[in-house]
Amino acid sequence: MNAFGWFVGGPYLYLCAVLFIGVTACKVYGYATMPRHLRWDLYPLPHRVGGSKYQQIDFHKTKQKTSLWNEFTYMFMEILFIRKAFIHNPKVWVGSFPMHLGLYLAILLLMLLLLGAGVEKLLGLPVVPINDWFWVSALYYSTAIVGALAMICGVCGACWLLYLRLSDEGLRDMSDIPAYANLTLLIAMFGSGLAAWFFADRDFSMLRSQLGSLVAFSPTAPGHWLITLEIFFIGLFLAYLPFSRMSHYAAKYFFYHNIMWDDEPMKAGSSLEKDVTHSLGGNLSWSAPHIKQNQSWLAQVSPDEAKAAKEGAAKQ
Repeated sequence: MNAFGWFVGGPYLYLCAVLFIGVTACKVYGYATMPRHLRWDLYPLPHRVGGSKYQQIDFHKTKQKTSLWNEFTYMFMEILFIRKAFIHNPKVWVGSFPMHLGLYLAILLLMLLLLGAGVEKLLGLPVVPINDWFWVSALYYSTAIVGALAMICGVCGACWLLYLRLSDEGLRDMSDIPAYANLTLLIAMFGSGLAAWFFADRDFSMLRSQLGSLVAFSPTAPGHWLITLEIFFIGLFLAYLPFSRMSHYAAKYFFYHNIMWDDEPMKAGSSLEKDVTHSLGGNLSWSAPHIKQNQSWLAQVSPDEAKAAKEGAAKQ
């Protein structure tokens, strides 16, 4: 059992973390280097200052006032509070919000555990309830509170969403195996964490010690089998996450910034014009009654097909 615990608490978790970071980085790079998407240009645009540019005469001739801060603020509120689900589907929001909150609190818990491990390893200060340093005691209590809330919120939210998918006819019809697998894994991860917290590690000191040994590259077997089970599901979730539908965490920024809200004006010689021109020269490999197969996008809308096709090929 100790050998298995050492493997789960060491090599297995290292491998899962490397897989998560590597695949996520590849996905982000892939999104960032994809051809320019069809822009929705949906108003109101959070980065716009002073209303729509279309309210101005010759707007393309003047420098537009924009605020990336406003855009990030809007995205933050949406990501943190799942605002669209609250407005359009409150029944789903009741489960979606606590589930996402559980994930966010779990990230905060990881940061607090890393800070606590650093305090113990580097400063030699034990993270205990009563300490000569007030901030160390505050770190102890905040870790315990954040960790408990993360497990409770996560498991309750995921269970509610699974119940909805099983009981609601509309959701059941549109649910498939991956949807159930995602929620089952979340329940297993948060549920094992909740059990480990309740029965073995109320102050997360064992998990802090385990994380400290990982950071120091001297992994040890967890002190309780429930901690081993918790770490196993955390690693499985990390390894599975970038391959699943839940990988929208890597695409969210590009979806908002480059698709929904991108309203950069087309100017001669700009990177936008070059991107669009290059895309117009791309050939369509798929077919439909209204599509000229193996001809460029430009050829699809041009009355002079031969000339358009030749222009598209030259621009490629």
